[in-house]
Amino acid sequence: MRGTLSALRTFTSPFEGGQHRPQAKWLRDMLTGMLRAGSVKLTEIGRALDEEARDGGPRKLIHTVKRLSRNLNSDRFDDAALLAAWWPQVEHYTMRKDGKGVVAGVDYSDVEAPYARPDRPRGLQAACVCRDGSKGIQAMGIAIAQIDAVLPDGGRIPIRYEPFKHGVKNASQNRVFTDLLAEVAPHVGDLAWFAFDRGFDGPRYFDAADRVGVQWAIRLKIDPKVARHLIMADGAVVRAN
Repeated sequence: MRGTLSALRTFTSPFEGGQHRPQAKWLRDMLTGMLRAGSVKLTEIGRALDEEARDGGPRKLIHTVKRLSRNLNSDRFDDAALLAAWWPQVEHYTMRKDGKGVVAGVDYSDVEAPYARPDRPRGLQAACVCRDGSKGIQAMGIAIAQIDAVLPDGGRIPIRYEPFKHGVKNASQNRVFTDLLAEVAPHVGDLAWFAFDRGFDGPRYFDAADRVGVQWAIRLKIDPKVARHLIMADGAVVRAN
């Protein structure tokens, strides 16, 4: 057990820099709890931590969960410091040979939240009506812009996930993905390829990828009613329909 805890400490320590001490401990506990429990539920994380009270006895689970929940909403947690610590971890795997052989998959995902009530002041803030991809229906949930990397050896690592809410002014799905692409691109190497699925086969995404300056491939949905005017390498404009 000591060896496992030491390994977990080594894994989490780079992400604690720049945080206040309570937030650094919270981050360490959350990462350790999720890895040990194999779950993102606070109750499961609390059980995995198996904390002791000051008198040496077991701490009640409800107290651990309240502490984790309270710090989850802390204004003192520095998101920018966490990202600054995260990017070197990503680059360790992606920047070898300037990203050659790395494929960054860009996709839209969602987390189902059927009981969320965003109209309530204490409701799940990011909840909105979004498309449940697994069921093919409109449902309450949290929309997520995500980019994962497939490495030359076949390994896969998450790069960046960003929850967003449909219908928010100046935060459209197109803008969220465009900003995320610009943020991620410098950390994967110029020779990496970005792969997009059919939901991104529009001129806005074509132009956004070109502006960022990445190599990209997007799967087209062929529709005879919609002409995709694409510019070939030689400058010729073709219709994909």
